[in-house]
Amino acid sequence: VVQSTFYTWYRLADLIQTNNEFIIEKVKPDMEKLVDVLCTQCKLDSDHVRYSKTKFRM
Repeated sequence: VVQSTFYTWYRLADLIQTNNEFIIEKVKPDMEKLVDVLCTQCKLDSDHVRYSKTKFRM
């Protein structure tokens, strides 16, 4: 999963790399939203983290 995710991001960055300010301004809001959603989806629930620490310490 990690390798395919890396290649996906690498390829996406390669496809959208540009020095054209017009294109950057058009794509930037969507990319920022995508990064926000991905960061939210990748967070662990705080209950899960607490449970794991407690179980590990026993």
